[in-house]
Amino acid sequence: MPNVMVSVAIPTFNRRDDLARCLDSLRRQQGCTHEIIVVDDGSTDGTKEMVEASFPEVRFIREEGNRGPGYARNVAIRAARGTFVFFLDSDTCLQLESLLAQAVSFFDSHPEAGTVGGELRAYAADYNFVYGRSICFNGDSNSVRCPNVPGEYRRCDFLATCCCIVRRQVAMQVGGFDPYFGFGGEDKDFGYRIQRLGYENYISADCAVSHHHSPRGRAVDETYRYQKTRLLFVCKNSSLLKFWLVCAYWLLLGTLHHAMLPLKIFYQMIVSSRLTQEQRQGGRMIFRAIVETLTDSREIRARDKIKFISDEEMISFNKISKC
Repeated sequence: MPNVMVSVAIPTFNRRDDLARCLDSLRRQQGCTHEIIVVDDGSTDGTKEMVEASFPEVRFIREEGNRGPGYARNVAIRAARGTFVFFLDSDTCLQLESLLAQAVSFFDSHPEAGTVGGELRAYAADYNFVYGRSICFNGDSNSVRCPNVPGEYRRCDFLATCCCIVRRQVAMQVGGFDPYFGFGGEDKDFGYRIQRLGYENYISADCAVSHHHSPRGRAVDETYRYQKTRLLFVCKNSSLLKFWLVCAYWLLLGTLHHAMLPLKIFYQMIVSSRLTQEQRQGGRMIFRAIVETLTDSREIRARDKIKFISDEEMISFNKISKC
């Protein structure tokens, strides 16, 4: 396929049925030459057999072990033959049959665009708005809404990679995704670095997909991982002063959580309910994330200059993840 315009890149882990729905929706795309690359991050649920049997047109790349979506997306970027790379999560579904063509058209009319896309929250039955993300001072992120009306678009700080389209050249220029973020945070870091190059990130109602947010394949300690990625992002991309201020903020929040825990338990007893284990250990997770980030802060800050898509870095991370 020498004239591929868009390379659709889908990392997946143990979401065979979700992936089948996503690939089926891609078959209905019209008006744009494209290829589909599925990077299987060590699935054990028959994903490979399903793709080979039902979607023979898909380029299937099997990774041994589980190295995370950031690494899988880097594999897809390197394998892509299109001018654009369209990152999708395997639990998404394309509703517009002209989505890929409209995305290419958006880039043609907005040369300053770094990424375009957006999330329709099918898991919340919310189709009135398309969502992107803004970056907060404390390393967290908030939703940015765009009306789900044809032709509408808004600027945002970054797009969740459940639906994010980027020029392949720009993805290579920023060095791909930082795989050390693990689960969550790598999309925030990717969008932030694209902004630093002088590009804009856009939410577009014409380029959005439905996100079903499947629980399959997720980490059991997801709350802790998200907390740590907030601190990793600030440590890597901000001044030391801001990093220390953010650590102090989360330390105070964790302390207040533990101080209020007896009252929360008492209240739950009154209403005949129980706190979950993560609710009980929320403060401890914050403290653990702070300590680990502080311990590795010098190494984390050095990652700001790394091109993670290079041969050397891909091989290095591959060896580390096998240990």
